[in-house]
Amino acid sequence: MVNVAGMKSSAACSRLRRLAASARSVISNRMLLVLVVLLLVSLLIPGSAIRRLFLNADHKRQQLLAENEERIQRSQLFLQNYRASLEASSPARPLGADPEADVGLTVLTMARGRRMSRHVTYRTQYLTQSLARLLQLLNDTSLTRSYRLSVCDVDDRPDNYTEARNLEDLVPFFNRFGGGGGDDGKDDKQQGEAGKPVWGARGVTIWEKLKHDYVYCLQQTMSLGVRYALLVEDDAVAHVQLLPVLEHVLKTVLEAPGTRPVTYIKLFHPDRLLGYISIEAERLAELLSLAVVVGALLAFACTCRSKSSLEAHGPDRAQIWTSWLGWGIVVCVAALVVGRTNLLELRRLSPQLYQVTPTPSCCTPAMLFTREGQRDVSRYLLSVTCSRSKSTDFRLDEFRHVTGARALLVQPNLFTHIGLVSSLRSEEVNPLIVN
Repeated sequence: MVNVAGMKSSAACSRLRRLAASARSVISNRMLLVLVVLLLVSLLIPGSAIRRLFLNADHKRQQLLAENEERIQRSQLFLQNYRASLEASSPARPLGADPEADVGLTVLTMARGRRMSRHVTYRTQYLTQSLARLLQLLNDTSLTRSYRLSVCDVDDRPDNYTEARNLEDLVPFFNRFGGGGGDDGKDDKQQGEAGKPVWGARGVTIWEKLKHDYVYCLQQTMSLGVRYALLVEDDAVAHVQLLPVLEHVLKTVLEAPGTRPVTYIKLFHPDRLLGYISIEAERLAELLSLAVVVGALLAFACTCRSKSSLEAHGPDRAQIWTSWLGWGIVVCVAALVVGRTNLLELRRLSPQLYQVTPTPSCCTPAMLFTREGQRDVSRYLLSVTCSRSKSTDFRLDEFRHVTGARALLVQPNLFTHIGLVSSLRSEEVNPLIVN
């Protein structure tokens, strides 16, 4: 009798092991199938890690130029209609002209392509695009804050900057060189030797000029009496959710009681630098959290499906843990393949879902400064010298580390960088790193 009972018990254990092995095999096959499908689908997802490997610079350049021309046409049509509406209203009521505004929206601009070794044969019109988008967004009647929109022209030959001159009737302009109360005085309007602007003839480098341009535009914006200054470079086009998200961040981050003061908030960071593989510690934690949570849900779903074959013998804990680990790895790989920037797009479903994290280094296309932050940043920038290796954005990051200032980044991006033609480079920007 004992031998018979032992044989039955051994047979049951053997059958249970076979069922568990079969279940693990099915789960493994499912995981492999999911990975293969993800790899194939990722080829169709813009910005995915796999697709980036096959990007062609020439094809990307043509795509950027086509998109740029399409935006120019839409922007010009909007501005034409907007100008007509201003002329028809008496008195004219331009958008973004509240005398007691909360936020000063300033577009920093200069002519593009003058330093290029080859003549630019296509239209850039970055200021036109940036300004048109901001005017469109300011037409939203659901906004709860007031705004003051202006353009800060830091071109050293403003009379030759035709695009800016054609837009002066739409919004107020600050002109650093040429009659706008520039911080370097009257002589900035004159020309030095060999036709060079005075700032160049004095031996001031382009990097120093850009720093002073930035400080000038910040100070001019704050002189309007606003609480916050949003400084936008002209080759950054705002996302349609910019103002609702900005108002949510102002309320829940900058103005929340008991929070540590914030110096500035970045509203753009290059997509290629927003991935999981980064020195930013919170992104690794984000990836692991995603793997744990989604992996657990998938493991639970698979366990429930195979429960009928194992319910007579109770749950196999080893199978559950193995499944959880396996699906967690699948989720990690899937997230890396699809790309963090694509997953961040899901947060655009609502302004409340946008993520606010400590800011990484690099880049100044769109930054929001508090009044105190602007004062401290301006003072620091004027105390240091900028160069090719230590540009304005480098000095801003240095300021953050030296002073311990709190600086944040809103994700996903609230601006798109469109600048194929730089104000600094003698060649076009690599199309693969424009945005």
